[in-house]
Amino acid sequence: MFKRITLEIIVFVTGAVVMILELTGTRIIAPYAGTSIIVWTSLIGVILGFLSIGYFFGGKFADKGASFKKLGDILIVSAVLTVFINILRPFALVLTEGLFRDARSGSVFLAILLFGPVSLVLGMVPTYAVRLKIKSLKNSGETVGRLYALSTIGSIIGTFLGGFLLIAILGNRNIIFALSIVLAIASIISYSKGLKKNSLFLIYVIAGILSLNFSDYSWYKDKKIILDTDSLYSRIIVAQIKEPSSGKLLLALFTGRFFYSSGGYQSAVYLEEEDNLPAGYLKFFRLGKYYNPDIKNALLIGGGAYTFPRDFIKRNPNSRMDVVELDPKLTDIAEKYFFLKDDERIRIVHSDGRTYLRNNVDKYDAIYMDAYSDFSFPWHLITYEASIKIYDSLETNGVFIINLISSIDGDSGKTFRSIHRTLDEIFPNVYVYAVSNPNDGSIVQNLVLLALKEEDNDANINISAEYSEYSIYSDHLLKKEIDKDVPVITDDYAPLEYYYLLMSRKILNARK
Repeated sequence: MFKRITLEIIVFVTGAVVMILELTGTRIIAPYAGTSIIVWTSLIGVILGFLSIGYFFGGKFADKGASFKKLGDILIVSAVLTVFINILRPFALVLTEGLFRDARSGSVFLAILLFGPVSLVLGMVPTYAVRLKIKSLKNSGETVGRLYALSTIGSIIGTFLGGFLLIAILGNRNIIFALSIVLAIASIISYSKGLKKNSLFLIYVIAGILSLNFSDYSWYKDKKIILDTDSLYSRIIVAQIKEPSSGKLLLALFTGRFFYSSGGYQSAVYLEEEDNLPAGYLKFFRLGKYYNPDIKNALLIGGGAYTFPRDFIKRNPNSRMDVVELDPKLTDIAEKYFFLKDDERIRIVHSDGRTYLRNNVDKYDAIYMDAYSDFSFPWHLITYEASIKIYDSLETNGVFIINLISSIDGDSGKTFRSIHRTLDEIFPNVYVYAVSNPNDGSIVQNLVLLALKEEDNDANINISAEYSEYSIYSDHLLKKEIDKDVPVITDDYAPLEYYYLLMSRKILNARK
Protein backbone atom coordinates (compact mmCIF):
# COMPACT_ATOMS: atom_id res chain seq x y z
CA MET A 1 0.00 0.00 0.00
CA PHE A 2 2.78 2.43 0.95
CA LYS A 3 4.65 1.81 -2.31
CA ARG A 4 1.46 2.42 -4.30
CA ILE A 5 1.08 5.93 -2.87
CA THR A 6 4.77 6.88 -2.84
CA LEU A 7 4.36 9.45 -5.62
CA GLU A 8 1.25 10.88 -3.98
CA ILE A 9 3.17 11.42 -0.75
CA ILE A 10 6.09 13.06 -2.57
CA VAL A 11 4.02 15.54 -4.60
CA PHE A 12 2.00 16.41 -1.49
CA VAL A 13 5.15 17.07 0.54
CA THR A 14 6.89 19.12 -2.16
CA GLY A 15 3.73 21.21 -2.64
CA ALA A 16 3.76 22.04 1.07
CA VAL A 17 7.50 22.80 1.02
CA VAL A 18 7.14 25.33 -1.81
CA MET A 19 4.58 27.41 0.08
CA ILE A 20 6.44 27.26 3.40
CA LEU A 21 9.56 28.42 1.58
CA GLU A 22 7.64 31.32 0.06
CA LEU A 23 6.26 32.45 3.41
CA THR A 24 9.64 32.10 5.12
CA GLY A 25 11.22 33.98 2.25
CA THR A 26 9.30 37.14 3.18
CA ARG A 27 11.10 37.10 6.55
CA ILE A 28 14.49 36.41 5.01
CA ILE A 29 14.21 39.25 2.49
CA ALA A 30 12.62 41.66 5.00
CA PRO A 31 16.00 42.95 6.31
CA TYR A 32 16.69 44.39 2.85
CA ALA A 33 13.28 45.48 1.55
CA GLY A 34 11.06 45.50 4.63
CA THR A 35 7.77 43.64 4.85
CA SER A 36 5.94 45.51 2.14
CA ILE A 37 4.09 44.32 -0.95
CA ILE A 38 7.39 44.71 -2.81
CA VAL A 39 8.72 41.61 -1.06
CA TRP A 40 5.57 39.58 -1.73
CA THR A 41 5.56 40.62 -5.39
CA SER A 42 9.21 39.66 -5.83
CA LEU A 43 8.88 36.28 -4.15
CA ILE A 44 5.63 35.26 -5.81
CA GLY A 45 6.85 36.31 -9.26
CA VAL A 46 10.27 34.68 -8.95
CA ILE A 47 9.05 31.42 -7.42
CA LEU A 48 6.23 31.03 -9.97
CA GLY A 49 8.68 31.78 -12.77
CA PHE A 50 11.22 29.20 -11.64
CA LEU A 51 8.52 26.62 -10.91
CA SER A 52 7.30 26.95 -14.49
CA ILE A 53 10.84 26.40 -15.78
CA GLY A 54 11.04 23.35 -13.51
CA TYR A 55 7.77 21.97 -14.88
CA PHE A 56 9.19 22.17 -18.40
CA PHE A 57 12.54 20.56 -17.67
CA GLY A 58 10.97 17.96 -15.38
CA GLY A 59 8.88 16.73 -18.29
CA LYS A 60 11.85 16.67 -20.67
CA PHE A 61 13.99 14.87 -18.09
CA ALA A 62 11.27 12.28 -17.49
CA ASP A 63 10.87 11.53 -21.21
CA LYS A 64 14.51 10.41 -21.32
CA GLY A 65 13.74 7.58 -18.93
CA ALA A 66 11.85 8.08 -15.69
CA SER A 67 12.78 6.13 -12.56
CA PHE A 68 12.30 6.43 -8.84
CA LYS A 69 16.06 6.65 -8.39
CA LYS A 70 16.27 9.74 -10.62
CA LEU A 71 13.32 11.28 -8.80
CA GLY A 72 15.24 10.66 -5.57
CA ASP A 73 18.20 12.48 -7.09
CA ILE A 74 15.99 15.47 -7.88
CA LEU A 75 14.71 15.56 -4.31
CA ILE A 76 18.13 15.30 -2.71
CA VAL A 77 19.39 18.15 -4.90
CA SER A 78 16.42 20.24 -3.72
CA ALA A 79 17.31 19.38 -0.12
CA VAL A 80 20.89 20.60 -0.59
CA LEU A 81 19.74 23.79 -2.35
CA THR A 82 17.34 24.45 0.53
CA VAL A 83 20.16 24.21 3.06
CA PHE A 84 22.20 26.63 0.97
CA ILE A 85 19.57 29.32 1.55
CA ASN A 86 20.79 29.49 5.16
CA ILE A 87 24.42 29.55 4.09
CA LEU A 88 24.01 32.25 1.46
CA ARG A 89 21.52 34.61 3.06
CA PRO A 90 23.84 36.74 5.25
CA PHE A 91 26.24 37.20 2.33
CA ALA A 92 23.37 37.79 -0.11
CA LEU A 93 21.91 40.57 2.04
CA VAL A 94 25.24 42.37 2.25
CA LEU A 95 25.84 41.90 -1.50
CA THR A 96 22.40 43.23 -2.37
CA GLU A 97 22.82 46.35 -0.24
CA GLY A 98 26.08 47.00 -2.09
CA LEU A 99 24.69 46.49 -5.59
CA PHE A 100 21.16 47.86 -5.57
CA ARG A 101 19.69 51.19 -4.58
CA ASP A 102 16.16 50.27 -5.59
CA ALA A 103 14.20 47.97 -3.26
CA ARG A 104 12.34 46.41 -6.20
CA SER A 105 15.39 45.28 -8.15
CA GLY A 106 17.17 44.33 -4.92
CA SER A 107 14.34 42.16 -3.63
CA VAL A 108 13.95 40.46 -7.03
CA PHE A 109 17.69 39.74 -7.06
CA LEU A 110 17.52 38.28 -3.55
CA ALA A 111 14.51 36.14 -4.46
CA ILE A 112 16.30 34.78 -7.55
CA LEU A 113 19.57 34.13 -5.72
CA LEU A 114 18.09 32.43 -2.67
CA PHE A 115 14.86 30.83 -3.90
CA GLY A 116 15.18 30.52 -7.68
CA PRO A 117 17.33 27.35 -7.86
CA VAL A 118 15.36 25.33 -5.30
CA SER A 119 12.05 26.43 -6.86
CA LEU A 120 13.23 25.25 -10.27
CA VAL A 121 14.21 21.83 -8.95
CA LEU A 122 11.02 21.43 -6.91
CA GLY A 123 9.05 22.37 -10.02
CA MET A 124 10.48 19.31 -11.75
CA VAL A 125 8.85 16.95 -9.24
CA PRO A 126 5.15 17.07 -10.31
CA THR A 127 5.77 16.56 -14.04
CA TYR A 128 8.36 13.86 -13.35
CA ALA A 129 5.96 12.11 -10.97
CA VAL A 130 3.19 12.21 -13.59
CA ARG A 131 5.44 10.42 -16.09
CA LEU A 132 6.22 7.74 -13.51
CA LYS A 133 2.58 7.30 -12.55
CA ILE A 134 0.98 7.06 -15.95
CA LYS A 135 0.64 3.44 -17.02
CA SER A 136 -1.55 4.06 -20.05
CA LEU A 137 -3.26 6.91 -21.87
CA LYS A 138 -6.63 5.52 -20.85
CA ASN A 139 -6.51 6.99 -17.34
CA SER A 140 -3.86 9.65 -17.86
CA GLY A 141 -6.23 12.57 -17.25
CA GLU A 142 -7.38 11.16 -13.93
CA THR A 143 -3.78 10.46 -12.88
CA VAL A 144 -2.56 13.95 -13.73
CA GLY A 145 -5.56 15.53 -12.01
CA ARG A 146 -5.06 13.50 -8.83
CA LEU A 147 -1.34 14.30 -8.53
CA TYR A 148 -1.77 18.02 -9.15
CA ALA A 149 -4.72 18.12 -6.74
CA LEU A 150 -2.54 16.51 -4.06
CA SER A 151 0.25 18.99 -4.80
CA THR A 152 -2.21 21.88 -4.42
CA ILE A 153 -3.65 20.46 -1.19
CA GLY A 154 -0.08 20.18 0.10
CA SER A 155 0.46 23.84 -0.81
CA ILE A 156 -2.69 24.85 1.07
CA ILE A 157 -1.67 22.94 4.19
CA GLY A 158 1.87 24.29 3.92
CA THR A 159 0.50 27.83 3.74
CA PHE A 160 -1.50 27.51 6.95
CA LEU A 161 1.19 25.47 8.70
CA GLY A 162 3.93 27.97 7.87
CA GLY A 163 1.93 31.15 8.42
CA PHE A 164 0.07 30.16 11.58
CA LEU A 165 2.58 27.93 13.32
CA LEU A 166 6.11 27.29 12.02
CA ILE A 167 7.38 30.86 11.62
CA ALA A 168 6.39 31.77 15.17
CA ILE A 169 7.66 28.53 16.74
CA LEU A 170 10.81 27.61 14.79
CA GLY A 171 12.12 30.80 13.19
CA ASN A 172 13.52 31.19 9.69
CA ARG A 173 16.78 29.29 10.00
CA ASN A 174 15.24 26.26 11.69
CA ILE A 175 12.39 26.14 9.18
CA ILE A 176 14.87 26.01 6.30
CA PHE A 177 16.78 23.22 8.03
CA ALA A 178 13.58 21.31 8.73
CA LEU A 179 12.44 21.58 5.11
CA SER A 180 15.79 20.28 3.89
CA ILE A 181 15.41 17.23 6.14
CA VAL A 182 11.86 16.65 4.89
CA LEU A 183 13.09 16.73 1.29
CA ALA A 184 15.98 14.39 2.13
CA ILE A 185 13.50 11.94 3.67
CA ALA A 186 11.31 12.23 0.57
CA SER A 187 14.32 11.30 -1.55
CA ILE A 188 14.88 8.19 0.57
CA ILE A 189 11.24 7.22 0.08
CA SER A 190 11.67 7.59 -3.67
CA TYR A 191 14.35 4.92 -3.95
CA SER A 192 12.60 1.64 -4.66
CA LYS A 193 15.43 -0.50 -3.27
CA GLY A 194 16.17 1.38 -0.09
CA LEU A 195 18.93 3.87 0.69
CA LYS A 196 21.50 4.39 -2.05
CA LYS A 197 25.12 5.28 -1.41
CA ASN A 198 24.99 8.59 -3.22
CA SER A 199 21.96 9.78 -1.28
CA LEU A 200 23.48 8.62 2.00
CA PHE A 201 26.56 10.74 1.30
CA LEU A 202 24.50 13.82 0.54
CA ILE A 203 22.40 13.32 3.66
CA TYR A 204 25.56 13.18 5.75
CA VAL A 205 26.67 16.44 4.09
CA ILE A 206 23.34 18.01 5.05
CA ALA A 207 23.69 16.74 8.61
CA GLY A 208 27.11 18.37 8.83
CA ILE A 209 25.77 21.66 7.54
CA LEU A 210 22.89 21.48 10.00
CA SER A 211 25.37 21.38 12.86
CA LEU A 212 26.67 24.83 11.89
CA ASN A 213 25.04 28.05 13.07
CA PHE A 214 24.63 30.74 10.45
CA SER A 215 22.12 32.81 12.39
CA ASP A 216 24.54 35.19 14.10
CA TYR A 217 25.15 38.23 11.87
CA SER A 218 27.18 40.09 14.46
CA TRP A 219 30.41 39.16 12.65
CA TYR A 220 29.77 41.98 10.22
CA LYS A 221 27.68 44.32 12.35
CA ASP A 222 28.96 46.08 15.43
CA LYS A 223 26.14 44.82 17.62
CA LYS A 224 26.02 42.34 20.48
CA ILE A 225 23.02 40.14 19.77
CA ILE A 226 20.94 39.36 22.85
CA LEU A 227 17.93 37.84 21.09
CA ASP A 228 17.16 36.88 17.50
CA THR A 229 13.71 35.40 17.09
CA ASP A 230 10.57 35.37 14.95
CA SER A 231 6.98 36.00 15.85
CA LEU A 232 3.86 35.62 13.74
CA TYR A 233 4.36 39.19 12.52
CA SER A 234 8.05 39.97 12.20
CA ARG A 235 11.63 39.08 12.82
CA ILE A 236 12.68 40.56 16.18
CA ILE A 237 16.23 41.32 17.28
CA VAL A 238 17.36 42.70 20.63
CA ALA A 239 20.93 43.94 20.59
CA GLN A 240 23.31 45.86 22.82
CA ILE A 241 24.82 48.83 21.01
CA LYS A 242 26.63 52.07 21.76
CA GLU A 243 24.90 55.38 21.18
CA PRO A 244 27.14 57.21 18.68
CA SER A 245 26.63 60.66 20.20
CA SER A 246 27.29 59.77 23.86
CA GLY A 247 28.95 56.35 23.85
CA LYS A 248 26.35 55.11 26.34
CA LEU A 249 25.22 51.50 26.15
CA LEU A 250 21.76 50.93 24.73
CA LEU A 251 19.55 47.89 24.60
CA ALA A 252 17.80 48.28 21.26
CA LEU A 253 14.86 46.60 19.58
CA PHE A 254 15.03 46.00 15.82
CA THR A 255 12.33 44.58 13.58
CA GLY A 256 12.81 43.73 9.93
CA ARG A 257 15.02 46.09 8.00
CA PHE A 258 16.01 48.25 10.96
CA PHE A 259 18.75 45.81 11.90
CA TYR A 260 20.52 46.31 8.59
CA SER A 261 20.06 50.06 8.41
CA SER A 262 22.70 52.58 9.36
CA GLY A 263 22.15 52.43 13.09
CA GLY A 264 18.40 52.94 13.14
CA TYR A 265 16.47 51.06 15.83
CA GLN A 266 12.77 50.84 16.54
CA SER A 267 12.95 51.29 20.32
CA ALA A 268 15.73 51.45 22.89
CA VAL A 269 16.57 51.98 26.54
CA TYR A 270 19.75 53.05 28.28
CA LEU A 271 21.09 50.12 30.28
CA GLU A 272 21.77 52.30 33.29
CA GLU A 273 19.07 54.96 32.78
CA GLU A 274 15.87 53.06 32.26
CA ASP A 275 13.66 56.16 32.57
CA ASN A 276 15.49 58.18 29.90
CA LEU A 277 14.32 58.11 26.26
CA PRO A 278 17.10 57.52 23.72
CA ALA A 279 14.66 57.77 20.81
CA GLY A 280 14.46 61.54 20.38
CA TYR A 281 11.17 61.54 18.51
CA LEU A 282 9.38 60.04 21.53
CA LYS A 283 10.22 63.16 23.52
CA PHE A 284 8.13 65.10 21.00
CA PHE A 285 5.18 62.91 21.98
CA ARG A 286 5.27 64.83 25.27
CA LEU A 287 3.93 67.79 23.31
CA GLY A 288 0.49 66.27 23.69
CA LYS A 289 0.53 67.69 27.21
CA TYR A 290 1.14 71.20 25.92
CA TYR A 291 -1.68 71.11 23.41
CA ASN A 292 -4.02 69.46 25.89
CA PRO A 293 -2.80 70.00 29.48
CA ASP A 294 -5.51 67.80 30.97
CA ILE A 295 -4.75 64.37 29.51
CA LYS A 296 -6.26 61.73 31.78
CA ASN A 297 -7.09 58.96 29.35
CA ALA A 298 -4.71 58.18 26.46
CA LEU A 299 -4.36 55.58 23.73
CA LEU A 300 -1.17 54.40 22.05
CA ILE A 301 -1.31 52.33 18.85
CA GLY A 302 1.97 50.45 18.52
CA GLY A 303 3.58 49.42 21.78
CA GLY A 304 6.97 48.21 20.55
CA ALA A 305 9.29 48.09 23.56
CA TYR A 306 6.76 50.13 25.62
CA THR A 307 9.24 52.92 26.35
CA PHE A 308 6.70 55.70 25.77
CA PRO A 309 3.92 54.19 27.95
CA ARG A 310 6.40 54.00 30.83
CA ASP A 311 7.46 57.60 30.23
CA PHE A 312 3.85 58.78 29.98
CA ILE A 313 2.79 57.12 33.24
CA LYS A 314 5.82 58.43 35.09
CA ARG A 315 5.21 62.01 33.93
CA ASN A 316 1.44 61.80 34.40
CA PRO A 317 0.87 59.76 37.58
CA ASN A 318 -2.88 60.49 37.62
CA SER A 319 -3.42 59.38 34.02
CA ARG A 320 -3.89 56.02 32.34
CA MET A 321 -3.02 54.64 28.91
CA ASP A 322 -4.45 51.89 26.72
CA VAL A 323 -1.77 50.33 24.52
CA VAL A 324 -2.77 48.45 21.37
CA GLU A 325 0.05 46.18 20.20
CA LEU A 326 -0.46 43.68 17.41
CA ASP A 327 2.34 41.31 18.42
CA PRO A 328 2.09 39.61 21.84
CA LYS A 329 5.70 38.50 21.54
CA LEU A 330 6.85 42.14 21.57
CA THR A 331 5.03 42.60 24.86
CA ASP A 332 6.81 39.56 26.32
CA ILE A 333 10.16 40.91 25.13
CA ALA A 334 9.41 44.35 26.60
CA GLU A 335 8.71 42.72 29.96
CA LYS A 336 11.91 40.68 29.84
CA TYR A 337 14.37 43.21 28.43
CA PHE A 338 12.87 46.73 28.47
CA PHE A 339 11.67 47.27 32.06
CA LEU A 340 7.95 46.92 31.36
CA LYS A 341 6.17 46.01 34.61
CA ASP A 342 2.58 45.33 35.52
CA ASP A 343 0.79 48.62 36.18
CA GLU A 344 -2.94 49.08 36.52
CA ARG A 345 -2.60 52.41 34.71
CA ILE A 346 -1.42 50.63 31.54
CA ARG A 347 -3.95 48.39 29.83
CA ILE A 348 -2.50 46.27 27.03
CA VAL A 349 -4.67 45.04 24.18
CA HIS A 350 -3.21 42.66 21.58
CA SER A 351 -5.05 43.60 18.41
CA ASP A 352 -4.65 45.30 15.07
CA GLY A 353 -4.96 49.05 15.54
CA ARG A 354 -7.65 49.48 12.88
CA THR A 355 -9.70 46.64 14.36
CA TYR A 356 -9.46 48.25 17.78
CA LEU A 357 -10.54 51.65 16.44
CA ARG A 358 -13.47 50.11 14.60
CA ASN A 359 -14.80 48.52 17.78
CA ASN A 360 -13.82 51.30 20.18
CA VAL A 361 -16.52 53.16 22.11
CA ASP A 362 -14.24 55.02 24.55
CA LYS A 363 -13.20 58.66 24.33
CA TYR A 364 -9.55 59.66 24.74
CA ASP A 365 -7.87 62.95 25.57
CA ALA A 366 -4.90 61.96 23.41
CA ILE A 367 -4.25 59.25 20.84
CA TYR A 368 -0.65 58.44 19.91
CA MET A 369 0.38 56.31 16.92
CA ASP A 370 3.81 54.75 16.47
CA ALA A 371 3.12 51.59 14.52
CA TYR A 372 6.18 51.09 12.34
CA SER A 373 7.46 47.60 11.55
CA ASP A 374 10.41 48.91 9.52
CA PHE A 375 10.62 52.14 7.51
CA SER A 376 7.12 51.63 6.14
CA PHE A 377 3.88 52.61 7.82
CA PRO A 378 0.78 50.37 7.97
CA TRP A 379 -1.37 52.24 5.45
CA HIS A 380 -4.70 50.99 6.79
CA LEU A 381 -4.17 52.86 10.08
CA ILE A 382 -4.03 56.32 8.53
CA THR A 383 -6.51 56.39 5.65
CA TYR A 384 -9.28 58.97 5.57
CA GLU A 385 -11.70 56.38 6.95
CA ALA A 386 -9.34 55.37 9.78
CA SER A 387 -8.63 59.00 10.61
CA ILE A 388 -12.37 59.70 10.90
CA LYS A 389 -12.55 56.94 13.50
CA ILE A 390 -9.59 58.47 15.34
CA TYR A 391 -11.34 61.85 15.29
CA ASP A 392 -14.52 60.32 16.68
CA SER A 393 -12.53 58.56 19.44
CA LEU A 394 -11.15 61.85 20.80
CA GLU A 395 -12.69 64.11 23.41
CA THR A 396 -13.65 67.64 22.30
CA ASN A 397 -10.22 69.06 23.12
CA GLY A 398 -8.38 65.87 22.16
CA VAL A 399 -5.10 65.64 20.26
CA PHE A 400 -3.85 63.00 17.82
CA ILE A 401 -0.07 62.54 17.62
CA ILE A 402 1.66 60.37 15.03
CA ASN A 403 5.29 59.59 14.26
CA LEU A 404 6.37 59.32 10.62
CA ILE A 405 9.68 58.59 8.93
CA SER A 406 9.85 60.70 5.78
CA SER A 407 11.30 63.71 4.08
CA ILE A 408 9.25 66.87 3.88
CA ASP A 409 9.89 67.76 0.24
CA GLY A 410 10.48 65.85 -2.97
CA ASP A 411 9.52 62.32 -3.91
CA SER A 412 10.85 60.97 -0.62
CA GLY A 413 8.42 63.27 1.21
CA LYS A 414 5.24 61.97 -0.43
CA THR A 415 4.51 59.74 2.57
CA PHE A 416 4.45 62.75 4.88
CA ARG A 417 2.54 65.04 2.52
CA SER A 418 -0.14 62.44 1.79
CA ILE A 419 -0.74 61.75 5.49
CA HIS A 420 -0.64 65.45 6.33
CA ARG A 421 -3.20 66.20 3.64
CA THR A 422 -5.44 63.38 4.87
CA LEU A 423 -5.39 64.67 8.44
CA ASP A 424 -5.85 68.25 7.24
CA GLU A 425 -9.11 67.22 5.59
CA ILE A 426 -10.50 66.13 8.97
CA PHE A 427 -8.81 68.07 11.80
CA PRO A 428 -9.06 71.88 12.12
CA ASN A 429 -5.39 72.27 13.08
CA VAL A 430 -2.41 70.09 12.16
CA TYR A 431 1.07 70.97 13.43
CA VAL A 432 4.33 69.35 12.25
CA TYR A 433 7.55 69.00 14.22
CA ALA A 434 10.71 67.94 12.37
CA VAL A 435 12.83 66.07 14.90
CA SER A 436 16.19 66.55 13.16
CA ASN A 437 15.97 69.72 11.09
CA PRO A 438 12.84 71.67 10.09
CA ASN A 439 14.88 73.80 7.69
CA ASP A 440 16.04 70.89 5.51
CA GLY A 441 13.08 69.35 3.73
CA SER A 442 15.22 66.97 1.70
CA ILE A 443 16.49 64.69 4.48
CA VAL A 444 14.65 61.61 5.72
CA GLN A 445 13.86 62.15 9.39
CA ASN A 446 11.26 61.58 12.09
CA LEU A 447 8.30 63.91 11.69
CA VAL A 448 5.79 64.21 14.52
CA LEU A 449 2.33 65.43 13.48
CA LEU A 450 -0.15 66.79 16.03
CA ALA A 451 -3.75 67.05 14.88
CA LEU A 452 -6.14 68.96 17.17
CA LYS A 453 -9.84 68.23 17.27
CA GLU A 454 -10.83 71.63 18.62
CA GLU A 455 -10.85 74.67 16.35
CA ASP A 456 -8.16 77.31 17.11
CA ASN A 457 -6.69 75.23 19.89
CA ASP A 458 -3.64 77.50 20.09
CA ALA A 459 -5.10 78.97 23.31
CA ASN A 460 -4.63 75.59 24.99
CA ILE A 461 -0.87 75.59 24.50
CA ASN A 462 0.46 75.89 28.04
CA ILE A 463 3.89 77.49 28.07
CA SER A 464 3.86 78.60 31.68
CA ALA A 465 6.85 78.02 33.95
CA GLU A 466 5.54 74.54 34.71
CA TYR A 467 5.88 73.67 31.02
CA SER A 468 8.84 75.85 30.13
CA GLU A 469 10.62 72.93 28.43
CA TYR A 470 8.24 73.50 25.50
CA SER A 471 10.84 75.94 24.16
CA ILE A 472 13.10 72.95 23.46
CA TYR A 473 10.62 71.77 20.83
CA SER A 474 9.38 75.09 19.48
CA ASP A 475 12.42 75.54 17.22
CA HIS A 476 11.47 72.30 15.46
CA LEU A 477 7.97 73.47 14.51
CA LEU A 478 7.51 73.49 10.75
CA LYS A 479 6.18 76.90 9.79
CA LYS A 480 6.05 76.73 6.01
CA GLU A 481 2.96 75.74 4.05
CA ILE A 482 2.81 72.06 3.13
CA ASP A 483 2.32 71.25 -0.55
CA LYS A 484 -0.87 69.41 -1.51
CA ASP A 485 0.58 67.68 -4.56
CA VAL A 486 -0.42 64.16 -3.46
CA PRO A 487 -3.92 62.72 -2.98
CA VAL A 488 -5.74 62.00 0.25
CA ILE A 489 -5.19 58.41 1.39
CA THR A 490 -8.34 56.30 1.39
CA ASP A 491 -9.17 52.64 1.90
CA ASP A 492 -9.64 52.46 -1.86
CA TYR A 493 -6.43 54.25 -2.84
CA ALA A 494 -3.40 54.23 -0.56
CA PRO A 495 -0.10 54.26 -2.51
CA LEU A 496 2.07 54.34 0.61
CA GLU A 497 3.99 51.25 -0.57
CA TYR A 498 5.10 53.19 -3.64
CA TYR A 499 5.97 56.26 -1.57
CA TYR A 500 7.95 54.02 0.76
CA LEU A 501 9.89 52.76 -2.25
CA LEU A 502 10.83 56.31 -3.22
CA MET A 503 11.94 57.03 0.33
CA SER A 504 13.97 53.83 0.66
CA ARG A 505 15.79 54.72 -2.55
CA LYS A 506 16.71 58.04 -0.95
CA ILE A 507 18.02 56.25 2.15
CA LEU A 508 20.10 53.82 0.10
CA ASN A 509 21.53 56.65 -2.01
CA ALA A 510 22.54 58.49 1.18
CA ARG A 511 24.65 55.50 2.25
CA LYS A 512 26.73 55.52 -0.93
